[in-house]
Amino acid sequence: MATSGKKHVMLSYQWDKKSTVLEIYDNLNAQGYAVWMDVKGGMRENLQVSMADGVENSCAVVCFLTQAYQDSKNCRKEFTYAEELGKTIIPVYMESKWKPSSWLGVNLAGALYIKGSSLSTE
Repeated sequence: MATSGKKHVMLSYQWDKKSTVLEIYDNLNAQGYAVWMDVKGGMRENLQVSMADGVENSCAVVCFLTQAYQDSKNCRKEFTYAEELGKTIIPVYMESKWKPSSWLGVNLAGALYIKGSSLSTE
């Protein structure tokens, strides 16, 4: 979780990729980055308020994209709110043969992205 007064990197994902995102959280944290993740203290008593705080206090939002992410109402809220606030969004495609469509496809049209298969979480 972020330290007081310091912006953090927010990790936005759908729980189908939780184990991979936890490894990335641990790696970033070990390198000294302030990182926000729901299961690492980011979620408190109110889901909506916690998500908003995560986005509002971020310097960047890393979105781990899958079909399940695209289908998730909460992931959509996080992504849309980050975009509305002008946050840097770093898309990470976690499924090699999948491409975003609908609301997510429109928002990512022409955007640079990271292929999840290129991530090393060792």
